[in-house]
Amino acid sequence: PQLKGIGLKDVVILCENMGLKVTTKGKGKVVAQSILPGQSFAKGQILYIELN
Repeated sequence: PQLKGIGLKDVVILCENMGLKVTTKGKGKVVAQSILPGQSFAKGQILYIELN
């Protein structure tokens, strides 16, 4: 999913509903993510996001 510019709280809710686990670095809004928009993923996969 496209997460750039979204705050942590909303990212966690969205990703948990999609079956992803979230690992974060930093504070603020998403500036980078390990699973790119449109890329396939498996339930239970870890999504690494960087916030700034």
